[in-house]
Amino acid sequence: MIRRKLRRKQLKKRNRKILILSTILISILSIGYGAFQTVININATGKIQKTDFYVSNIGSDTEGNGTKEKPYLTIEKAYEKAGKKATIYIMTDIRPSKQILFDKEKTITITSYSENSEINKIIKDENYQSNSNIYNDYMISIKKGTLQTKNIIVYGSDILYPGGALLVYNTALLKIQNETTISNFKASDSNGSAIRIQFNGSRVTNKEYDLLIEDSTIKDNYSSNNSGAVFVNFDTKAIIKNGNIVNNSAEDAGAININGGQLDIYNSNISYNNAKRYGGAFYTTSLTYSNIFYQGILNIYGKTTINNNNANISGAIYIGTNSIVTMNDGTISHNTATTSNGGIYKHTNGTFNKNGGIICENTPSNEYETHPTCPN
Repeated sequence: MIRRKLRRKQLKKRNRKILILSTILISILSIGYGAFQTVININATGKIQKTDFYVSNIGSDTEGNGTKEKPYLTIEKAYEKAGKKATIYIMTDIRPSKQILFDKEKTITITSYSENSEINKIIKDENYQSNSNIYNDYMISIKKGTLQTKNIIVYGSDILYPGGALLVYNTALLKIQNETTISNFKASDSNGSAIRIQFNGSRVTNKEYDLLIEDSTIKDNYSSNNSGAVFVNFDTKAIIKNGNIVNNSAEDAGAININGGQLDIYNSNISYNNAKRYGGAFYTTSLTYSNIFYQGILNIYGKTTINNNNANISGAIYIGTNSIVTMNDGTISHNTATTSNGGIYKHTNGTFNKNGGIICENTPSNEYETHPTCPN
């Protein structure tokens, strides 16, 4: 009796393996040789899930199957077909004409694919379907899951729209990595022309961060409001490592506005940004929302350079009400202000902690300068 039960169990296990292998073979035969070049996963039920998808401006969402030979036309179609984790390869420059929404609990990587190592672009189309609501007008909106970009250019075409490039909100996570460039976005009605991270509850859920920018560049963006590059809203956290944030501009916070959120920055270059009023590079402030106080925090680490930024007041860092800026290392130099405080301006209720680093040759200078001239 025991032997018969054991035998039936072994047969059942063998038949299951045969079923899975048969399913793989049938799938390969049905979608062609391209399937051999596409990574697949098999879930617990034996169902095949592709993890690599290809998108091209000559692809098709109806006739394509997401392989290199038969790519999809849009990122949306690849995202729809993806399982819990997938990579979407951009084979040519593509021009989304409406917002791309990531609203599922998936982990998606978007990267450029080219036979000659050319970096392809996701370009905001001239005929982009604009919305009056700024949250619906960001070209890419991440509501759930994780989006990671690698070796890709996200390009705004210097066209003025209410929203900017990427919006992160709810519990989503955005990773900008591996030589990603976000440039030439112009926002007429939004804080954060390149990236805006909205209320995510990161400190409530103990997430390490909501936004990571690493080995990437954000340049040549503009906002008619605040933060030409990145807006870190209340109760969110961002980390920048080896970032290059240059030549962005806005009314306030030419580069980055920290509005009750937290930014930790390491070994990065923040240069040639411009604010019409306050904070050529950074503007930090705190706020109270629904009777909860959110403190704006900026921590500077490593060989970070904050140089050659400009504003009317505080060419480098404007430390607003109840916010805290801590400089552990790095250099703040050659920043300029039309009216006052070329380097750092601190509001009466703001806090500046200097644990290390050099502040030099900012114009006009003030009491925060550590060196009359910058060391060689």
